[in-house]
Amino acid sequence: MPTISFRNPGVTYNGLHSTQNPTERDVATDLATTKRHFGSARTYYPQYGGGVVDVGKVAKEANLNLLLGLFLYPGHDDWTANDYQRFVKPAVARGNIEGVLIGNEDPDMIGSSIIPKYLRQAKSNFPQTPAGTSQTSTFWLSDRRAEQLLPLVDFIGVNIYPAWDWQRADANNQPIGVSPQTGFESFKATYHQIKLKYPGRHIVVTETGWPTTFGPIGSHQFPVGISNARDYLHRVIAWAQAEQVVLYIHNMFDDHFGVDSSSPFNYHFGEITNTGKPKGILF
Repeated sequence: MPTISFRNPGVTYNGLHSTQNPTERDVATDLATTKRHFGSARTYYPQYGGGVVDVGKVAKEANLNLLLGLFLYPGHDDWTANDYQRFVKPAVARGNIEGVLIGNEDPDMIGSSIIPKYLRQAKSNFPQTPAGTSQTSTFWLSDRRAEQLLPLVDFIGVNIYPAWDWQRADANNQPIGVSPQTGFESFKATYHQIKLKYPGRHIVVTETGWPTTFGPIGSHQFPVGISNARDYLHRVIAWAQAEQVVLYIHNMFDDHFGVDSSSPFNYHFGEITNTGKPKGILF
């Protein structure tokens, strides 16, 4: 099976961080900024604006490697098929694609056969390019549907976050009862559970991160939030380098749109605010 070669950690990128309709210029600016700090990025969409913006093409022009995500549109299989043909296939041919991700935290798409269908198609079309799907650690550890995917994936893409209460925050707008050290220990324990369950399989951490604050977009940033994010990420990066684990930090920018709004923490994982200001975490 092809695998993603180890290198310094990459970062996740959502082009909807400041607008619902990013232009090619917006994405080019974003990816040029990303390239100044990271050599690799993981994306969630292969295009924006109904096909106006070809993310893979823009990334190639920025000399940025991608773990390219195929977004799965529930109830609109024709949209997914169009994105695959028009944007994923040409992107892989350009030579800067580290791997292809079919879906993200969407196990219900297994039952509809969409994830298996495109995993098979990717492996057939690009036999030398790793293909996988990005799901939660809980899915890989306890969901029986994971067994259906194992023969189809070249790597196990897993999003791992420290265990905390996603719905409440402390007085500093930080996760309650967890420090960067205990969060890091939680992260490592989860990774090793997955490694133990899937011996010999290539495991890619497709997301991990630490929220700098809690609340709607634009909420006040407490200094302790920046400090905690920096501490946690430094620990994770050092661990990934020592263990030779391929890892993507979440997130390049604070998300505004295209974000899971179930927890106010989810708006604040960026290295840069949604308006373009670096937070001083890793840079």
